[in-house]
Order: sequence, then C-alpha cells, then structure tokens
Amino acid sequence: MYNLTAFRNKVRELCRRSAPYDDERRASLTDLADAIGLSRGELSYRLNGTNKAKLTDQDARAIVRALTEWGAINTRAEVVEMLALVNCPPPSAADWEAPPFDQLIASPLPAPAILPSPAVSPAPASANVRLAKVEQRRDIIRPPSHQPESSRLAVGRTRELAALRAALNKHTCVAITGGGGIGKSTFVAMYGEGAGYSTVCWRNLHHNPNFADFTEAALSSLGLYFDPSAMPRPQDQANYIATLLRGNSDIRQLLVLNNFESIIGPDGVEAGWQELLELAIAGLGNSRVLITTREMPYTRQGREPHRFALAGMSVADGVALLEALEVQAAPDQLEQAVKLAGGHPLALVFLADLSHNQGYAVADLLKETAWSERIAERFLDRIYRQLTPSAQAALTYFSVFDAPVRAATMAGMLAHLPTPATPLPPTEREVGREASWGEARVRSLGNELAGRNLLDSRGGYYQLHPIVREYAHSRLTDRPAYHRAAAAYYQSLYTHDPDTNPPQQLADVQPLLYAFDHFCTADDYNAAYDIFIAGRWRMSGDRFVHLSLLLNRWGEYSRTFAICKRLTEAPTGLLDGEKRSVAFNNLGVACRNLGQYQEALIYYQRGLALVGEQSDIRLRLDLLSNVAVAYEWLKDYDQAISYNQQVLALAEPIGYLHPQGTVWTSLGHIYAKRGDYIQALAYHQRGLTLAQQTNDEKGIVTDLLNLAETYHHLGQIEAAMQHYQRGLVLAEQLGYLDGQATIWHKGARLLLDQGRQRDALACLLKALQMREQIGNQEDIEQTRDIIATIRTALPAAEWRKLFAEAGQLAADSNWRPWAST
Repeated sequence: MYNLTAFRNKVRELCRRSAPYDDERRASLTDLADAIGLSRGELSYRLNGTNKAKLTDQDARAIVRALTEWGAINTRAEVVEMLALVNCPPPSAADWEAPPFDQLIASPLPAPAILPSPAVSPAPASANVRLAKVEQRRDIIRPPSHQPESSRLAVGRTRELAALRAALNKHTCVAITGGGGIGKSTFVAMYGEGAGYSTVCWRNLHHNPNFADFTEAALSSLGLYFDPSAMPRPQDQANYIATLLRGNSDIRQLLVLNNFESIIGPDGVEAGWQELLELAIAGLGNSRVLITTREMPYTRQGREPHRFALAGMSVADGVALLEALEVQAAPDQLEQAVKLAGGHPLALVFLADLSHNQGYAVADLLKETAWSERIAERFLDRIYRQLTPSAQAALTYFSVFDAPVRAATMAGMLAHLPTPATPLPPTEREVGREASWGEARVRSLGNELAGRNLLDSRGGYYQLHPIVREYAHSRLTDRPAYHRAAAAYYQSLYTHDPDTNPPQQLADVQPLLYAFDHFCTADDYNAAYDIFIAGRWRMSGDRFVHLSLLLNRWGEYSRTFAICKRLTEAPTGLLDGEKRSVAFNNLGVACRNLGQYQEALIYYQRGLALVGEQSDIRLRLDLLSNVAVAYEWLKDYDQAISYNQQVLALAEPIGYLHPQGTVWTSLGHIYAKRGDYIQALAYHQRGLTLAQQTNDEKGIVTDLLNLAETYHHLGQIEAAMQHYQRGLVLAEQLGYLDGQATIWHKGARLLLDQGRQRDALACLLKALQMREQIGNQEDIEQTRDIIATIRTALPAAEWRKLFAEAGQLAADSNWRPWAST
C-alpha cells in the first residue's frame, strides 16, 4: 500500500539518527537533498507528493542509499520496508553486493514484538506514541555522546562487579558515586557488557540533558518510534517509559544515566529526570537504571537510589592495570605505586605515561611525597611540562569544548579569535607538519595527545577527560575570548536564508544552539540572548519568529525550557532587566506548552516583577496577557478577567490596539468555557470589528473562526458555516496556509456533529495536507487523531469506501462543504 506520509516521516527520523558531520550536527533534509542532487525545495515537494513533483522510484532508492551511507540504516530488511512504503521494488542482487548495501546485515536479529501502548496519565489523548516494528540494529548502543569502550582501563574490579550484580538483584535503581577519574563510567561499561540485558540505552547527561532525546533513544533501542511533539511533557514521557517497562516482562533494558550530577540544580533534580528517578526507585519490572554521579540525587520525598560507592582499585587490580599498560618495574614497586596512588586509575595511567614517554623510572616516581586524592593532577602537571609548546597549546584549546569535537571545529574556533592564535613552528618532533593551526595540524596534535592518554580519540572526534579538561582550561588565558570565538565559528556554520531556505528542524539550528552555549560560558549573556530571542526567522510566509518560538513550533519544549532557564539564571549584572523579563516570559511559554500552567504563571509573574517604568510597554502588555491566559488554563476565570482588564487599562489610553484585540479574544474564550456563549459571541464580534478597523487580515480570519465555533456551540449551524466560509475565502486570498488548515480542521468537527462523515473526512484530509506542509507536529497529530477516531469506528470495508470518496472530494480544489450557504 502506497504511504508517502509514512515514508516521509521515516526519512526525517533517520536523518535525526544519522552520523554527525564535521560541523557536529545531525543530518538535515537539506543535507539529504545535496546528497541526491536535488534542491531542498524540490526534495520537499517530492516528499509531500505535490502535483508538479512526484516521488519516483529513482528518488526513493537514492534517498535510501544516502541514509545507508550515513549509517542510519543497518539491515537489508529496513531497506526493503522503506522502499515498500512507496511501492518501490527492492534492490537487485547486484545492488546488494555493491556499496553501500554490501555492508548491511542480511538476516537481522529477531525484532521485538509490537508492544501495546500503555495508558499514560495525565497525558492527553492526542499524545500518541506511534509504535512500529523496527528491525534491531547492529549498534543498539550508539548514543550521540560517547560511551566508554572496552580498553586498557577495563581491568580487574572483579569483586566490585559481583557486588554491583548483587545490588541490582535487590534494587531497580543504583547510583555509583565517586570522584572524577575513579573509573565510574568504565566500571558501568564493564558491567553492561556481560550482564545479559536485551537492550542498553546509554546517555551522557553532561553533553545532552534533554529528556525528550533520552525518551526517543530509550524507545528506539526497544524498536519503537517516538515523536516528542506527541507527548511534550517530560513527566508524561517518564511515566510512559516506566509503564512500558513494568507492563512487559520480556523487556530487560539497562538505562545508564552518566554524569547525573549535571541535571541536579539548586531545586533538586530537573523535571522528567525527577519523575524517572522516583519511578525507577519504585521498580521497572525486569529493567534496571544505573546512575553515575559525583553528587547523590534524591526524590521530592527524600528517597535516594541505592548508593554504590566506587573507590580506588585494589592493589592486585591496580598492579594488573599497570602491567596491562606495560609498565616495567619490580612487583613490589608496582604494589607500592598502587598504594600511594590510592588505586586511582587515572593516576596510574599518567604514571604509565611518565614511565613510557618521559623516561622516568618507577623507583624515582615512588619518591614523590604527599600523594593524595589530587595525585592524578600532580602527575598530569608533570606530563604537561614535558609536552612540546604546540601540544601544550592544543591541549588548552581542546578544553574550550566540553563535548566531543572534530579537528575542523577547533581550527575554526582558533580562526575566529580577534587575534588569531600564533602559529608555533614545528619542533624536531613535528618535522614535516604545518606550522599554522589548520585542521591537519590540530588532528595530528590531537592524535599525539590521545597517544599520551590525555584525550579520547574516536571516530574523528576528540574529548578530554573531565580532570584533564579542568586542568587545561585553568591554564587557558582569557578564556571568554576563546568561547566567544567558538560561538562565532558556530554562527558561521548557520547558512539558512530566512526567505529561500528557512530552517525546518532542530538539526538546522544546532550550530546556533552551540553558539548560545559558548556565549553563556563566556558570561556574554546578552549575545546569547540575541541568538535565542532577538534573532528573527520567517517561516512559510508566516510572521517573523525568534528561535525560542521556532523550537516550540517543532515541539522542542523541554529544550526551550532549559535554554530560557539558563538566561534567567544569568548572574546579576550580566543580563539587563528587560531582557531577563523577556526570558522569563519565554520560560513561561515553554512551561505552558508542557502543560505546566502553575509553573508558567510563576515565571510570567517573575518577569512582570522585573519590568520597570521605562521598559517597553509592549513587554508589560505581553506578560499581562500571558498571565491572563495562564489563569484561564488554571480555570481561575475571575483572575483571568482581572488581568485582561489591566491590559485594557494600559492599552486603551495610548491607542495600542493589538493587545485590545487579544483581550477580546481571550474574554470570548473565557465566557465560552463558562458556557455563556452569548457573551462570548459579543466579545469575539468586538475582536472582529477591531481587526477590521486595523486592517489585520490574519486577525480577521482568526475572529471569523472564533465566531464560527461559538455559533456552532449555540446550535446556529448556518451562521457557523457562513463564518467558516468567509474565513476560508479570506485565508485563501492571503495565502494564509495555517489559517486555511485550521478552518478545515475545526470545520470538520461541525460536519461530524451533523452526521456528514464523508465531508468531515475530506476536510480533515485537506487540513492534514496543509499542516504537513507547514510542519507543526502538534497540529498534525491533532488532525491525525480525529481521522483515526473515524477509522476505528468503522468496519474495514466501510472505511476504505469512505476514505476513497473523501479523498476525491479533498482533491478537488474548488470543493467547499459550505458552498450552499
């Protein structure tokens, strides 16, 4: 059965899953278009199946080939299933034997069964987590952030591993605590390799604390597809995961939450993670949660996961590690070294480096005194002093980045310094290397430092150990300048034109989010604010929006919340009061979108308290309007009316009409919710009159829609249809696609109430096509939910007949269900 929508959604999902590029971002549809030789717009047309641009078999094969080359597809079954969605024949025998398909698994591992969707409360009914049978991949554990691999550090710990297995037999959630460099992550990796879990989901929370990304990864490892916009609240996502794991005894999943201290703030564990922690402690069936952390987390009720304190290695294990590192010394000297180092694995690695590369004899190193828990840094300091000036500089430059980074990125950062880093001439060790700080030299020095165990090199990425990064970062002069340079480099990677090539997904704006992070690290919160809130993008001919609203449009509410919170927590004096007020306003919007209306109200009020007499009156009005909306959602209608009246008191004397229109709309909704549709009708009519006076054409469309809905509630069907028709005509004249889609969607409800099922379905199909073109996932899901309700209420044969008839109507651009009015 031809299903272009499913094919398009799968393409987007696999792009998000694909391997990073040199600029440290996931692939986008723009990248895919480049890979198959099309423009971004042409690819979009073909994926949406417009009349002038149909998706051909050649297009489908090219797309699947590109996704395979990027590592997003790993089995032949996935290729066949994707092509079947658009009735494209599978590759030929010759194609299977040629790159890139020759690297695919021919017979996939058994796929997990399709799991029932557990009841989730208080998630809305529209929060559908779409479950699909997905073949298990070769690399089940393949998170965006690095997981420790088996290495020379994975030595010993036999007694500790046995103790951890015993702890996990009794407790569902265990927190492994210990200082930096003690080997917590390596220890967990050693446990996970032989523990027999069906799937493992590893998340490094220091690099990516976003809960929606974790949910997507956790479900993906189970062979399930999750759309974050369908269930935006982190609390609901945590509840969904727990319900799924508890309700399926066949699932034995290990969730590893690395660097958990990263999401512990002044108010405790962040939303989503807090709920997951509580649920994990209570039990997750046969699944387990392992946390590595320097700070012990606790729930709102004061409960803690089972603590497993990891200390230094035993003498025998420490000696085994030194022997694995090929340190040459007498057995008693190796034992003494382990004792003096307290069994600290990283200290022993640095000792081995001094022995191998600096010519120190272990006997000489044993003369060191006052070996304490800082022994790793003492050895590190000695290693640093022995590095070439170029390697020393490279180490400090790598410390600018706290996540895995490519050589090209660091070279780009250095090129954006106000005064470029002075090239260091090659030393005797660097004969034949370039003197400048180009990508080739950075890569060469990165590999040299990796050979000295000072950083991890994997897949073209380099990452410093936290202890090494802290040490190197402290030696970097004028640190803010380097972080501003990194921000400037990431900004240079953003090339989307707002008119011809607007951003379509999170991956498109990821460079700007990296830039935001570096500006904050440089304490340049005003520049960070300018990126996230002051910038403007035009979307699909719609009004200009800033990046915060753009992320909300894509359903990235949790990410928006975290970013806005970082702005509101900027130190005093580093972000002016008005900008902080705007940040609080956006923080409230994020909470509102997450369904956290009480929290939204608190943030709106905090923003309102910061608005001074000289502040922009529009900001005060916006905050007052949002407070009114928050009270409306909390069903405190008296307070909502009171704040709307405050808006009018400010806006009317200065003749500022736009917020007045917002008030009439808000009051119309409030009285409709109270069941007073006559009063609601009066307010919506006032809103329409004001929109007509100000020539706000899109506002007129919205007010006509509100009037149509109110007439519907009053049972005045003919009046409702007339207003839907008037709104649709105007929206079409304006090319206002969002308005057209909303009218088709809401008009369908009226037709359903009238028993006109075929016409209602045709309206929904029109709305769905437009909403998919716009790309707002929440709106798309709302329309799909109503279609699904109609489908499940009918026998299969009757549904097929109805769908065919409705499809014919929807394909007729002149068809109007209200034409007779």
